[in-house]
Amino acid sequence: MAGFSDEELFRQVNFGDMFSGLNFDFGGHGLGFFDSFLGRRRSAPGRGANLEIEVQVPLSRIATGGEEKVSYTRRTQCTACQGTGAHEGKKLHRCEACEGTGSLSHEDRRKRQQGEVVVRSFSDCKACRGRGVIIEKICSNCSGRGEVEKTETLTVNVPPGVEEGMALRVPGHGHPAAQSGSPPGDLFILIRSRRDPRFERLGADLWRVERITAAEAALGIKRTVPTLDGSAEVTVPPGTQP
Repeated sequence: MAGFSDEELFRQVNFGDMFSGLNFDFGGHGLGFFDSFLGRRRSAPGRGANLEIEVQVPLSRIATGGEEKVSYTRRTQCTACQGTGAHEGKKLHRCEACEGTGSLSHEDRRKRQQGEVVVRSFSDCKACRGRGVIIEKICSNCSGRGEVEKTETLTVNVPPGVEEGMALRVPGHGHPAAQSGSPPGDLFILIRSRRDPRFERLGADLWRVERITAAEAALGIKRTVPTLDGSAEVTVPPGTQP
């Protein structure tokens, strides 16, 4: 358009709205356009944080698809204190320093040409460590954190021909939420091809390097090469170049 600069043309464009309807199906996960393209996987407000792990899968499993066992470690709610961080039967007292909010606000007043500007920042309350309550006696099982580390094993279904770096979503197997009763985050499993000395994977193809002598290249040769499900005989025609 004549008379408008690039900045003016794009100033009113909301790119988030423009691409909000585009969803890519990564194994039925429904990741948004920017989330899937940039690798960002955000958890919903109030939910626990998502957990992301990488799994090395052999090429034979990627070719055929099938079940794959996955072991990972995540934070889970302490069963001894039910996530409160307090020893059984002990009380929780409201933190007076932060008035139960778990955070403290700080104001910074700065002089500007347009007038006084107030910059407000927040930090976790040191008295209660951001919990908003003071624990009378901490839980010995979780040391007052309300969470423990737990190693879990589950079986996921790897689709045939899964792309490199594709994420499989397992709902509810992420980290627990900060607030008791809120749902946990999700587990995202990034599929990576396990290194195979026989091949190099490039997309859906497997490449293999074969070394032959100059005489074999000039005269031609038949060579048996490995595949994922056995072997195959290939013909190197006479006059083949490296």
